[in-house]
Amino acid sequence: MTTVRWSRRARRAVAASAVLLAPWVASGQPPNPGDVIRRVQRQDTASDEQVQFLMQLIDASGQVRERTGTIYQRQVAPGSLDAMRLIRFHSPPDFQGSGVLTIEHSDRDNDQWLYLPAYHTTRRIAPANRGDRYLGTDFLYEDIMREKIEEYRYRTSRDDALGGVRCLVLEAVPVAERLVRETAYGKKLIWVDAGRDVILRVDYYDRSGGLLKRLTVMGIEEVSEKYRWRGAHVEDFGRRHVTVVHYHGRKIGAGVPERTFTEQYLKRGH
Repeated sequence: MTTVRWSRRARRAVAASAVLLAPWVASGQPPNPGDVIRRVQRQDTASDEQVQFLMQLIDASGQVRERTGTIYQRQVAPGSLDAMRLIRFHSPPDFQGSGVLTIEHSDRDNDQWLYLPAYHTTRRIAPANRGDRYLGTDFLYEDIMREKIEEYRYRTSRDDALGGVRCLVLEAVPVAERLVRETAYGKKLIWVDAGRDVILRVDYYDRSGGLLKRLTVMGIEEVSEKYRWRGAHVEDFGRRHVTVVHYHGRKIGAGVPERTFTEQYLKRGH
């Protein structure tokens, strides 16, 4: 169990979540779920950001493989919720330099590329492959893209207590025709801390309605007046496989060059 020390601002936000949920509990009228997701996405957006990570991949026998890397992120344009995102692996040696580059577009399909040093070239990830796992983790390519709100139907399912924090539980069902064809998920249940506008848990269901995997956030920290995950635990129930990610050294607004988010940088690192 991760122990989290909350700032005074964070404690006020947690208290506020109860206040925000109270009218729903009393009246039975839930807040607009689309608006809740928009607030989450705004809170999750910064002009630029970078964070280092330690990733642990745990198989059914308990064997652990570790990887390290850095995530770089930048807004596509000032004020935009679309982001450019590069996940770069540093270790182990056979993964050093590997990376996934994502460029989000509000008006068309997102662009994604994978680079593996052994092949000395980048490979474009087709939208039809968004449901594939990347680099042996329990994350899919679509998990590292911000969802387009208009492509889902949201409804507020209930409120729930999670780690002592009252959350809104939202159901997200893909409805855009192309997304329905391409996504690996039939629906998602999303636990949102409404006081801090941050996601604390996601349950992913397959197309048959079975629980496919669960993402659980391992603590929240406040950096530059933004709430961010300290870590995440992802369990794939079908594979009996777990991915644990620990984040550290986060910097927001320190300046990530735009050239970081190019195929050339993905391949060459400069």
